[in-house]
Amino acid sequence: MTGTGSDTVGVVVVDDHPDVRAVVGRLVASTGEWSLVGAVASVDAALELVAGGGVDLVLADVVMPGGGGVVLARRLDGLDGAPAVVLMSSYHLDDLGPGATDGPGVAGFVAKSELSPDRLRLLWRRATGVTSGDGDAEHAE
Repeated sequence: MTGTGSDTVGVVVVDDHPDVRAVVGRLVASTGEWSLVGAVASVDAALELVAGGGVDLVLADVVMPGGGGVVLARRLDGLDGAPAVVLMSSYHLDDLGPGATDGPGVAGFVAKSELSPDRLRLLWRRATGVTSGDGDAEHAE
């Protein structure tokens, strides 16, 4: 892992809606092999958590007041030990417009309605280049 140095994946959830943070946080905890480092409402708060260490993956909302997940990914990109950043949204990818989820440091995208432990594991494997050999990559989209 990039931040924890252990087999546990440290995750930060970034979303401006507290109910979404709570649901995604519980989902992260339900994987068993992941730990929720924190759940915050802004890019600045996420940067503080990442600076504290132990963060391997950031799940960030695409659209938030004061800057969304693309802004966060750009600010983290290039830092030593930077976590993978996966963007999430309640909007469908097509509704976000061209380039809305592209940028330096962005490792992937998932619709919030499609979040599940298996989807999170697949996104993690893709973000880190780990392949499981079980053929599940064809079911990711």
